[in-house]
Amino acid sequence: MRLFLLVMLVGLSEAGHRRRPSEKSHKRIVGGERASIKKSAFVLSLTRLPLHPNSKSEHICGASIIKRYWALTAAHCLFKEVITGISKDEVILHGNSTSLSIRDRNKIQHKISGYYVHSKFNSRTLNNDIAILGVKDPFDGLFEKPIPMPPYTYVYKEESLAQAFGWGRTIPNRLGVSPSLRKVKLILLESLTCQWMFRVRKIFGVEITSNMFCVGGVFDKDTCQGDSGGPLTQNGKLIGIVSWGGDCASYHFPGVYTKVAVYDRWINQLLDKQGTRSQNYKS
Repeated sequence: MRLFLLVMLVGLSEAGHRRRPSEKSHKRIVGGERASIKKSAFVLSLTRLPLHPNSKSEHICGASIIKRYWALTAAHCLFKEVITGISKDEVILHGNSTSLSIRDRNKIQHKISGYYVHSKFNSRTLNNDIAILGVKDPFDGLFEKPIPMPPYTYVYKEESLAQAFGWGRTIPNRLGVSPSLRKVKLILLESLTCQWMFRVRKIFGVEITSNMFCVGGVFDKDTCQGDSGGPLTQNGKLIGIVSWGGDCASYHFPGVYTKVAVYDRWINQLLDKQGTRSQNYKS
């Protein structure tokens, strides 16, 4: 679920698309392969519960385990509209499985105790697109393990490889998400180059801030709708959160990710304040 920027100037739509900072869109892994549960035990599915008896639960975003009671996702995943936030009782986190199937007996359901959206999150530009989720019961499943986060000094090296995970679309412009978790290797881009790639195609009003970084440069490989909020990893660390971008798997429109290292102090201060267990809250 990466937000698609091409419609972003109109405003955020349903969480889960990958577009420009004006429209929420979820993305899915394009051109990747199935992920092993042993190597992706930190990946979670943020699922919206049925709105009425005849409806079904729906995967809306990815998330990552960072502590025993805590997970990290994109802020835009917790907004139904530009202003309206999702109630903690409307969503749950699923872990311990790479499958979205309701028949999967290995899947563990975690109720949300509350969440924190970054106070400077901008729903139009998607700057500071980061949120922390607390759960009532700990991530103690056999295949539920936290992933380390990078320090503030972590270097995002141009042309280095990183790996994204998600249940988003596997084919651009086709509805539906992947039933199984997938992964794909991508290349980090220099921010000025990324900014130019949008401007040269007359996609204006887009700013790659110091809190973001770009990934792309691999033909027919990308995150897509349904992947938003999910992890981008490098050197065994959670370095990015899927946020927004142009068309899926387009060489001309790289994906834009939240730079996790920038929020090292914010995350640690918040968790230190909350303590080991999460409480009921919404901020």
